Parts: sequence; structure tokens; C-alpha cells
Amino acid sequence: MTSERVKLRQSFCGELEGSRIVNLDNLQEFIDQLMTHASQCSIQIILSGEKKAGLASIISSRCQLSYSFDNIKESSWSQWQITVGGNLAAVWGQMSTGGGYSKLHETMTTLGIPVMSSKNFVDTERSIGRWWEQQLVEVMAEAGRVGKKACRGTR
Repeated sequence: MTSERVKLRQSFCGELEGSRIVNLDNLQEFIDQLMTHASQCSIQIILSGEKKAGLASIISSRCQLSYSFDNIKESSWSQWQITVGGNLAAVWGQMSTGGGYSKLHETMTTLGIPVMSSKNFVDTERSIGRWWEQQLVEVMAEAGRVGKKACRGTR
């Protein structure tokens, strides 16, 4: 389940708007890097772009002297792909509460957080469904083995 990977969509823009879901450990690491650089340079640091994968974001920044920093990350990244923990959790939560893409979209829009596409939602929903089905089969098979063993013991 956690091995699901989604390709990143890259967009560079002059200004980032709205809200994002951010891993606080990654944010702290990013701030530490900015502070280290700021102690050595008086040039302004700007946010230079964003890479998106559903709810996940990598926000890039750079020094105006073109010094590039690591990025603020939502999740664990591997080159241009991401294990999308936030996307998985959002879809799982909707499935668990009887919601769907429309409810997720409304919630995220209200919070000002860019939402994943409906295709990404459905693909993730199908992956979760397959995983749930696999877990159900395994649990039922184990229950059958236990029941069979218990019946043999009562004869």
C-alpha cells in the first residue's frame, strides 16, 4: 500500500497562494537550512516554485544569487516520484466515513488547500479497495483455519 507512487507535476509560479499540508520535521529542516544560509548572506530568499502530486507539495526556494536550497516536503521523496502518505490518508478517510471526491474537494477548497484530481482520487481509492480486499481474504482464511482446528479438537 505504501509503495504506491505518483509522478509529480511541476509548476513554477511567481507567487504561491493558499495553504498546504506540510510535514513539520521537513519544515524544521528547511528553516534550519534557511537560517544557516541567512547567517552568511544578506540576499533575499524567495519561494521559486512548487511540484505537486495530489495533496503533496514540494515548495522550492532560492537565494536571489541563485543559491538553491532543499525543498519543503510533504512526504518522503524519491527523485521525481513520491510515496503519497497525505493522499492515501485523505482518500482512506473519505472511504471510511462514506465520503468521496466531492466531499474531499469541498473540504480542501474551503481550507484553501489544492486538491488532487478526481482521477488520482479514484486510482488511490481502487488501490485501497484492493488492499482492503486482500486483508479481508487473509483474515477470513485465518479464521477458517482456527475454526477448523477448534472443530477437530472437539471430536
